[in-house]
Amino acid sequence: METPGRKVARLADSAPFWVSVSVAILLAVFGVGYFYGRRHARDGQLQLTTVPPDATVLVDGRRASGHSPFSIVEKTGLHKLEVTRAGYVRGERNVWIPAHRRVRETVVLTPADGASP
Repeated sequence: METPGRKVARLADSAPFWVSVSVAILLAVFGVGYFYGRRHARDGQLQLTTVPPDATVLVDGRRASGHSPFSIVEKTGLHKLEVTRAGYVRGERNVWIPAHRRVRETVVLTPADGASP
């Protein structure tokens, strides 16, 4: 009678076993790459310029880092931009960012009453 360990050793010596293991590994590696790539394929880029250049920028309520002009990667879709600076009227707008594209936006803030530009 053949023991389970001997049966596994005999199976591991066969070519079909190694072919199936190799195929399973390749499918796992390429499958992860495919789904990872599809997730990031929906990203677009926003290149934003503000006047004045030292304004604070929020994208969907999150502070964007960088000095104007700067670029950020965002998911495809509609995003809310908010641009503020002391002494200026708040600037708001909605921006559509398509997949695989760069959108350039310029937000010019208006000085508040009595403030110099």
